[in-house]
Amino acid sequence: MEPMFDNQNHDLELLSFKSREEDEAFLEEKLRELVQDEASCCVLIEGEDGIGKSALVTQLMRIARDHEVPCLATAADSLEKNTPYHPWVNLLLQQWDLAAPYHNGSVPNHNLQLISASLKANLASLIEEQLQYDDQLLGAAPLLNEIFPVEFPRSSALKKMSPGAVADKIKDLLLYFLTDATEQPRVFIIEDVQWLDSYSLTLLRTAWKCVQPAMIVLTSRPVNGSPLLPRLLMPTTVDVLQLKPLPRSDVEMLIKKKLDVRSVPITVSEEIHRRAKGNPLYSIYAAHALRESGALATDVKNKRCSFDPSRSHLLKLRYPQFIHRRIQTRLDSLSTTHRQVVKVASTLGSHIELNLLRKLLQESQIELHSGSFSSGAPLSSFLELVEPSEISSDSTEEVPKRLRFVHELVREVVYETQHPQTRMEYHHKAAEKYEEESNLPRSESEKAIFFESAAEHCLGAGRLQEGAGYLALSADASYRLKHHRNIISKISALFAFDQTVLKGFSRVRRAAWKRRLGMAYSSLGDFFLARKYLEDGLALLGASKPHS
Repeated sequence: MEPMFDNQNHDLELLSFKSREEDEAFLEEKLRELVQDEASCCVLIEGEDGIGKSALVTQLMRIARDHEVPCLATAADSLEKNTPYHPWVNLLLQQWDLAAPYHNGSVPNHNLQLISASLKANLASLIEEQLQYDDQLLGAAPLLNEIFPVEFPRSSALKKMSPGAVADKIKDLLLYFLTDATEQPRVFIIEDVQWLDSYSLTLLRTAWKCVQPAMIVLTSRPVNGSPLLPRLLMPTTVDVLQLKPLPRSDVEMLIKKKLDVRSVPITVSEEIHRRAKGNPLYSIYAAHALRESGALATDVKNKRCSFDPSRSHLLKLRYPQFIHRRIQTRLDSLSTTHRQVVKVASTLGSHIELNLLRKLLQESQIELHSGSFSSGAPLSSFLELVEPSEISSDSTEEVPKRLRFVHELVREVVYETQHPQTRMEYHHKAAEKYEEESNLPRSESEKAIFFESAAEHCLGAGRLQEGAGYLALSADASYRLKHHRNIISKISALFAFDQTVLKGFSRVRRAAWKRRLGMAYSSLGDFFLARKYLEDGLALLGASKPHS
């Protein structure tokens, strides 16, 4: 599948969202104060993966360039979180024009082991030149062999230094390099600081005080569902920008831009919102996957798009490998136990019954308690991916009754990472549980959720006729609740089954579904489709179509 655009965060930064204007103005004002008043500052931009942190940083880099303010940017890396000073080495290589500038949320491949011999020699000469006026630091230059691709001879005195003393001296050397003798205002940007190694974190706290005038901009995802700032132990004067999901108006603008259409039907925006919840990057890929599935069609000539709900309901969309890699990185940041919990949870559908999740996990020797796992790790440690959707009031303690993935897109991708046979086994066990409880009394809203989940598990287990039956019951509940869009989505999905399955329902019942589709479209103001489905219902009963 070819993505709508080329790579990673792509040209998100070319779009100006109304909901981001205040954040953009804040950063521009901080840069203005740095240039005019030499007022140093530190800004932490926090938000979930794909929310637009890199896009905001790219805007800042463009403004800094327009004001001729030197700007060095890099990113911490989950694969390098145990490599001392990894992001700072990248910054210095850029400062010395030995590495390509950071661009578009992508860190250049600074494989220090592959740097040419001539470049190593240039780097060694440059370091000696930088330190020529400080004999004490020049004598400590061989310690840089630990982090730079240089080979200075090490004296016996240096060999006797304790690890702590070595670390302190390397920090002093890096601070010396970062300090600009011209005292020119500069901007330092480090993305994904949740991956900073401990040495880099210590240097960050020191640089905040010593390297001035400077604007230090950090980006981060929340850690274990909580803000990162307390863990950074930075001064309380750090300004925090918390990026929230985009409102639907901004998402619609984004999708119109990417699909190159003038308008987006409300059914399209709602389906994308259901999967991406206002995350701009996920919204784009949800639209892309819907288009690839055939559920979303674009009319290039008239710049319009249309949506077929029968092609999206209970459909497992195929997302590009880029999104798979991005979400896999998030999974890899979890413990082995939590990773397995998230994978099992992904098979339980949009509405995850906590008791069922607990039962399936126990069969894998993992205990899930109301607030923690048997390992003692809190439930909140994977709430960046999963959140409570319904709280039980059966006890004095708030206990989740159901969970849901924050983004349906993430659930769909995690689901695809599992072996098909494993998924089918989980679906089969879940379907048996739903079958046992199918006759329990429930409210109409609970029926709509329960029977939809039962349908998904029966279909996942390959029991198509039973799945269609449960989907019909869920549609009946949605009809009684007058949830018109759910009626359209579920009944359209029923008619997407082949004739072998549909013949399991009487002609009268299928005609009633057509009538309900017509009434739902009429309620939403689409009278063309309303008439079509009402006429289809009459045709199923052998009645003639009305002439007016």
